[in-house]
Amino acid sequence: MSLQTPERLGAALSFLRNLNVSKMLQKADLQSKATGLDPIAINQTNEPSGPTTDNVTLSSAAPLAPQTPYSVPPSTPQLGQEITAKLIDSPRSSDSVPKALTQTPSISPRPISPLVVTISTLHPMQSVSSTSIIYTVPHDPTSRLYPFCLALRDTFTAAGFLVPEKRPLKLHVTVANTIYAGGRGKKGKGKAGKEMGKFDVRNIIEREGEIVWAENVRLEMVAICEMGAKEVGEGEGEVEYTKIESVLLP
Repeated sequence: MSLQTPERLGAALSFLRNLNVSKMLQKADLQSKATGLDPIAINQTNEPSGPTTDNVTLSSAAPLAPQTPYSVPPSTPQLGQEITAKLIDSPRSSDSVPKALTQTPSISPRPISPLVVTISTLHPMQSVSSTSIIYTVPHDPTSRLYPFCLALRDTFTAAGFLVPEKRPLKLHVTVANTIYAGGRGKKGKGKAGKEMGKFDVRNIIEREGEIVWAENVRLEMVAICEMGAKEVGEGEGEVEYTKIESVLLP
């Protein structure tokens, strides 16, 4: 996302504020149930795509207790169903039919459960023997996160705020990025520059490949952030992205 002018930035922020993220999450829920695909498996079979420049991000809150799946009693109408009654060979007029048999009851949409993920495993962005980025993956047991993020990308692309992307969407959380290591934000040029900062992570992946970084982490917002994480605190090495605008998730 490149927002070089105040007008473009303002338009993108307004677009984000007006997104119906609840409806998008409902559609993602229906899509995940209809396809039955495992988005994490799709995510991990993608070819290495190199460093990404996404700056529409999902932000997480503190870990929550495991969520209890929502269930509907068998006797309760499901969303999208209608209750109808048909009277066969009834001599009575329609005026004499009880209202309970002719009216379709109002059905409230079922609550949207929060997006809660476990962040685990470790992968190289490029070759395991020469990479500048290692990342971990968010695992969503409801399989809604991938179609939801895909819908976000497609929506911003259709609105002209993102350049159309042919590469598959790769959901990830960066653990280490050495592209700028030792260069104070400046990358080298040419082939030497591309190889700068790359390292062999085979021993790390073998030792820590199945690590669980965090469990039951609730994703609480979608945000547009400035490119490049900035240091926070008293020089303790902690960095974060500067949030410009956000909308809360259900």
